[in-house]
Amino acid sequence: MSLKIFFQFSIFAMIILMVMAYSVAGISIPTHPDWMERMSHDIGQLSLNQVVMPGTHDSGTYGINESSPICTADITKWAKLGAPVVARFARTQRVDYGRQLYAGIRYLDIRLCKQGRNIYTSHGMVSYPIFEQLELIRAFVLAYPKEIIILHFQHTYGFSEKDKSDIQNMVKHLFSRQLADRNDFSPTSVVNDFWSADKNVIAIFHERYWGDISNKESIFWSNNSTITNPWPNQIEVANAMNELDKNLEERDMLKLFVLQAVLTPPEDNKTWWAKNFTSSNENIALQMNTAIISKFKNHGWKNEKLNIVMYDFADNEELITSIIHQNSLSK
Repeated sequence: MSLKIFFQFSIFAMIILMVMAYSVAGISIPTHPDWMERMSHDIGQLSLNQVVMPGTHDSGTYGINESSPICTADITKWAKLGAPVVARFARTQRVDYGRQLYAGIRYLDIRLCKQGRNIYTSHGMVSYPIFEQLELIRAFVLAYPKEIIILHFQHTYGFSEKDKSDIQNMVKHLFSRQLADRNDFSPTSVVNDFWSADKNVIAIFHERYWGDISNKESIFWSNNSTITNPWPNQIEVANAMNELDKNLEERDMLKLFVLQAVLTPPEDNKTWWAKNFTSSNENIALQMNTAIISKFKNHGWKNEKLNIVMYDFADNEELITSIIHQNSLSK
């Protein structure tokens, strides 16, 4: 990279990160951009799958509104409810990838839809083009090299094999120097080893949607051998919490582990939809996030079992602080 290009990119990165520091449309963004580095004494000797880190569910949905197009390759029964209702329940985040990372998020749940000639982040409806969002991630990881970011590429809709290859090539191009090689690192590698090698990006691809990763370049990690991500699939808080307790106790300690602290509207339950037709994912997420905060306050989970805590709406300061704080407690 020439000095001129490097300088231009550095200015761009600084502008992006300065913008991240401010509120968005009245939303106050938590500011924990360097929490991993600041907690080096607490987490440096831990394996990555022992670090307790915040993650977001359907991380790329912040751009969805009632005028957003339905992802035509992902038309579900929800679509019959009409765009305003679908948008309220499809949107699980208020801020973009860059601001989520600046807030302290270290795991991104990435789901993509090919619509026309473009590829967008999506959840029933399309949000923003993926390329510009990956650029925000790149700006962040260059500015904060001690912050380890996990990119979990999951669902794809309307993809050809070429589209999959194009996305993987894009990831390789943008993060070539930062990507941790699966031949050199694993979920049980200690944080200090990632730092010593200047590697702070892990790209995981789910075989169900992306195909066999074992024959791909070793900078891409396999979902099946790397991470467990059990879905509670509950709409009632008490039932969801019971599932989370069970999933946590049964976790595989050799893999990364995602605790899905989210509620899921029952697609076929007409009674529930009639009662909650004017509600939104934001409302039901508030119930779940409040329960998670209470669980942490009451020391209800063994923090040696915790790893990635995934939730809706990254801008919850009390929740993100509670998750990060678990790393200061004795294991």
